[in-house]
Amino acid sequence: MASAEKTIWLLDLCVQLVLLMFLVSRREHRRFPAFCSYLAINLLQGITLAALFSVSGFVTRAAWIMGWGSQAVVTAARVLAVGEIFRHVLGRYQGVWALGWRLLGGLGVLVLVAAAGFGGLDLRAGVVTLDLGSELAIAAATAGLFAFAKYYEVVVEEPMRTMGAAFCLYSCSYVLNDLLLKHYLVNYQNVWNLVGMVAFFATVCLWGWAFRAPMRSETPKPVLLQPDIYRNLIPEMNRSLADLNEQLSHFWNVRSPRT
Repeated sequence: MASAEKTIWLLDLCVQLVLLMFLVSRREHRRFPAFCSYLAINLLQGITLAALFSVSGFVTRAAWIMGWGSQAVVTAARVLAVGEIFRHVLGRYQGVWALGWRLLGGLGVLVLVAAAGFGGLDLRAGVVTLDLGSELAIAAATAGLFAFAKYYEVVVEEPMRTMGAAFCLYSCSYVLNDLLLKHYLVNYQNVWNLVGMVAFFATVCLWGWAFRAPMRSETPKPVLLQPDIYRNLIPEMNRSLADLNEQLSHFWNVRSPRT
């Protein structure tokens, strides 16, 4: 590993550790258990692989299995962390969230099936497919979440707004980086790892920025009124979103909060 890569790698570990300690000290791990678990798993992977590579090198069978196997775990943890953001934004609307988590779960299953299908018995090929599919899904899902929130005038508060944007930007940079590697392997492979580490460092800094404000109590759930009341009063929630939530609540047989 070149000196520049070592420096950025150490910075990545340090900022992740500082952010995780900060979140735990603020008790944010209670609100964001999946996100904090993702940071912890990512840290553990980096430290474990560094120790393993320093002892056995990069080309041993154990290092190969540990490297690609642990990456699959990290990818799964990142997907769960993104799903947690969706829950914070849409969980107040039970009908919408009932549809949302099913779509996210279905998307996850499709990615796993694709990884198994393209990878076969090749661990590396399976993890690469899982990685790319997950990053594409994260980028599309988070962009869709923001578009949905804007259309239905759903307020996406901090830190969810910046966290979601950071995940989306990182996923886009990850996919672009891998596509460049695939098409320009000979000329690009030397900077591929460096670009990925720089992108992740910027992402962690954005996550830290998202949690800069003091911890707030949970946003109270909006009170959804009876449909006929919406015709006469200004609703707390966008009317079209209320109608959608009502229809989905009936469809999924979940109860929306009432007065």
